[in-house]
Amino acid sequence: MAKDNTDNSSNDIADTLERELSDEFGKAVSQSPKNSSVRANPKEATPVALPRRIAGGFLGVRDDLDERAREWRNMSRAIAQQRPLLETLEAERGALLETLAKTAEEAIADGKALALLMESTKNGDVTGNLTERFDASVNTLEELAGVSAALTDNLLSLRSSWEQYFSLVLRGQEMQEGRRQD
Repeated sequence: MAKDNTDNSSNDIADTLERELSDEFGKAVSQSPKNSSVRANPKEATPVALPRRIAGGFLGVRDDLDERAREWRNMSRAIAQQRPLLETLEAERGALLETLAKTAEEAIADGKALALLMESTKNGDVTGNLTERFDASVNTLEELAGVSAALTDNLLSLRSSWEQYFSLVLRGQEMQEGRRQD
């Protein structure tokens, strides 16, 4: 019952507004300045047409505005939550790349030391401990593989996070452009 009263009063208000604005527009057109080079013809002038009905009345407008505000807040929160994740993943990637470079240098150095020790052993010098050198090389290569795997995981996470962030930004721009068109 209250909704019917709201709809009826919304219709009455819309009709009243339309009449008053039509009257005001008609007066403004008929009272146009006489020195104007363009004469307004009241028959050609069309008053601004107000909608005969507002869907849902003023409550419908309020609900629509509330929904749009909620969408904007949610978009803002999603972007704000995604950004620290990106920054964390980028910092982690930088640290992993430094570790990768250091570990790769160690692996190269261990490989050269192993090659020299093997060459000297082939020439008859058995004073070096090949077992220790092989173990050290294996440990360095396993560390290199671990850093490589961590860097791969980081890269995949970073890619996914960037794609989500980019998608959110594009949706936000679409929302903003949609707002301008309304």
